[in-house]
Amino acid sequence: PILPLSEILVALGQIIDLHVLLARHGWVAGDFYDGCLMYDFAAREIRFMDLECYRRGPYRNEVGRLPGSTRFMAPEEFTRGALIDGRTTVFNLGRMLAICTDRHALPGGLAALITQATAPDPAVRIQSPADLQARWRDAVA
Repeated sequence: PILPLSEILVALGQIIDLHVLLARHGWVAGDFYDGCLMYDFAAREIRFMDLECYRRGPYRNEVGRLPGSTRFMAPEEFTRGALIDGRTTVFNLGRMLAICTDRHALPGGLAALITQATAPDPAVRIQSPADLQARWRDAVA
């Protein structure tokens, strides 16, 4: 079933909250995509799994294409030598926001937030999961 936007936004907020907590402890997302999530429709709860590819960061991409679902991956996850950091996590989260809300009219500045979170150039992206969280809360308030 398709959830109402209000429920989707609550679940997405929980996903962002988790990544803020992980970032505080030095973790950078790796192989984060919709398959890492399970939504319990009866309980209206999101569950997280398959976070084993998360790494302490920042770090350099030493292999070129990193593991992951292409539609969620930041450009630096394809580039040997690129810096993988909180801005990479922001891109991954931005793609999740875009994909999960694509059938809905977005409130306030949410579309602009998603655009900035998924900017190809990390320098112009929202700079950290915590910054994304603050802007997210303003956009959905």
